[in-house]
Amino acid sequence: GKPYRYADGSTYVGGIRFGKRQGPGVMTYSDGSVYQGYFRENMRHGKGTMRSKQNRVFFDGVFEMDYPKKGILTYNNKARYEGSFVNGVPNGEGTYYSNGRMASWDGQWVNGEMTGPGTFFFDNGDYYDGSLVQGKRVGSGKVCDKHGTLLFEGTYKNDIENGPGTEYFPDGSYMTVEFSNGVMNGPAVFYDENDHELSRGVFSDNVFTGEGRFFFADGSWYIGHIENNRFNGKGEYH
Repeated sequence: GKPYRYADGSTYVGGIRFGKRQGPGVMTYSDGSVYQGYFRENMRHGKGTMRSKQNRVFFDGVFEMDYPKKGILTYNNKARYEGSFVNGVPNGEGTYYSNGRMASWDGQWVNGEMTGPGTFFFDNGDYYDGSLVQGKRVGSGKVCDKHGTLLFEGTYKNDIENGPGTEYFPDGSYMTVEFSNGVMNGPAVFYDENDHELSRGVFSDNVFTGEGRFFFADGSWYIGHIENNRFNGKGEYH
């Protein structure tokens, strides 16, 4: 039908009720962007699509009282977000695709930020299962490689390891150790894939130093001092 023209330069073609946009219609804004979908009381409400002046879809989903409620938001850099919104920003359950193809974060959002439980995917395919606060790892979590093999399990603070943690190695062995701001500090114990103790000692700034014990596959063992990851000082070898 005949378009309605507004003082700001925008135009509208569609349903009108009591002088207000109501039902299906097309709104072309003064910047050239276009909304095609449903209206209620002059506001976008219901299923609809927003397109840029260049006819590129940047939101496709459901609106509620003029704000996106649930759908797909595509950014200028081709990244996209699929999920729920509150007042037009990601909030609730949603998935972010940084390159438009592979998921970077699948989990909870608060006020447009990755906050809450979910899964964060690294560029190499490894992923983190746990909680984020404003995009940073916080609390208990685990890291696995792209095949699902466990690499690390422990606690985080401000996106780095902090507190007790366990590192897992390709041969099935693993090590329990304390972290302080991403650095190994404190007692550590190594185990083989069958949970048999291989060695124990103390880390200081990521270096195995102090009194420790090592058990070898042939049955021999060492107890004594260790310096910079090597037997050094007084000790016994059996």
